[in-house]
Amino acid sequence: MTDAAPRRRASRTFLLSLCARATRAGGRLLALWGCARNFSLEDTGHFAFWMTVGAVIALTTDFGLSELLLRNSTAAVSRERHAALSIRLGTFLALGALLVPGLLLLDSSKVAVAGGALLFGFALGIADFLAAIRRAEGTTRLELAESLWVAGAALAAGVVVLFAHPSIGAFALALGGAAAFVALLRLVAIRRSSRGDNGSTWSDAARTLHDSRWLWPRSLLGWLFLEVAILIVGLISGPAPVAIFAAAARLVGLVTQPMLALSFVFLPALAREATGGIDPLRRLTSVLHRLCVLMIPALVAAPILLGRGVLASLGAEYERALPVLWILATSYAGYSCLLSSVPLIVLRQERLIVQSLVLGQGLSIAAAIALTPAYGAKGAAIAVALGLLFPKPILLFGYRRARLPVGGGFELALLLAIVAWVAIAMRLSGLPQAALLAAGGLASVLATMRLLSHTALLVGPRS
Repeated sequence: MTDAAPRRRASRTFLLSLCARATRAGGRLLALWGCARNFSLEDTGHFAFWMTVGAVIALTTDFGLSELLLRNSTAAVSRERHAALSIRLGTFLALGALLVPGLLLLDSSKVAVAGGALLFGFALGIADFLAAIRRAEGTTRLELAESLWVAGAALAAGVVVLFAHPSIGAFALALGGAAAFVALLRLVAIRRSSRGDNGSTWSDAARTLHDSRWLWPRSLLGWLFLEVAILIVGLISGPAPVAIFAAAARLVGLVTQPMLALSFVFLPALAREATGGIDPLRRLTSVLHRLCVLMIPALVAAPILLGRGVLASLGAEYERALPVLWILATSYAGYSCLLSSVPLIVLRQERLIVQSLVLGQGLSIAAAIALTPAYGAKGAAIAVALGLLFPKPILLFGYRRARLPVGGGFELALLLAIVAWVAIAMRLSGLPQAALLAAGGLASVLATMRLLSHTALLVGPRS
């Protein structure tokens, strides 16, 4: 039988999705940069803490719906999509109803910062969900547009306030108010356009939540390593170490967006391939593995090359975040690029992924509580790195059980070469180190884009 299903080059889809993700992650980093440049280290720490609280709330109230819609993009799921949008709209309105009385419990001088930063973090989480809706629909240009509308409106409002009334409270409220307003408008508009003939019912919402019951803890635990570490640092060590850790964490969050974009591009494509049996899924999984390994040098080189300049631009005290940045960058490069969980999600093996993440997150939290009092932000970074090590052996068991490829001799040789490259680079300093890192990073980008340009992804069901 001839496969006449429509296909699209992976490079184009990847670049559009990467721009969308970089817009949202860049919005978080730019907000933190503007705060650090104009206000004190303690004010920046308070802002980063409450922005993280908003992000955690957004992750918690996603209920795994983003990944569910991406996985089920092959089916006629208009009612499921409308139900997911209705659930997210309900959580948005519930947060608004609880926010005012909750903030009244805080000290009056912190209400504006806490409320604005929390709304900003939550609204960017809603933008993540809206982008996933567009990605499930196969409209990557609209995925980018959703990100630009929310992040762009927030940053524009923040810039106006910095020129007109430069106070940390007004800055946070401008960011949070603008982002939340635009995110709410887009959520309502997309929900209305996806209503179809009958919309969705309470039973549709309940069924959708039931289908995502294992994707919810998987997505929540997978994203929370950095966020939980920020909260632990804030609760144990105070706002100044939070600002140091958050500066490194947000930069790493921006640099790792290519890997996250790759996962979200391949999730619906792998789901479509799986409808043709295990062999098409295995072939595309092998391509995904090779792409992930090829991407490691770029993910290691970028934060090391850019980190010193970015951190110095925040202020002299932020240069203390450089060791934190290196620890997080190398550990996240390995975690993100080795044994992606996406093929197991397609095969509905979420329970195994959750078990691996529970162990990893538990180790990370315990280590952070033990190390942060003595070592501050650096101790929290070490704790995150330890936690990221644990899930991979369990995922390897899942791959073997599902008869999925885990890479061959080429990938192993490439990994050994990358380890040697990193070891040599770390022994150098100054211009030789920068030249070696830049050469490896550039080769990584070129090889990744070349393979993507030769990879065709299904954008519709198999015929």
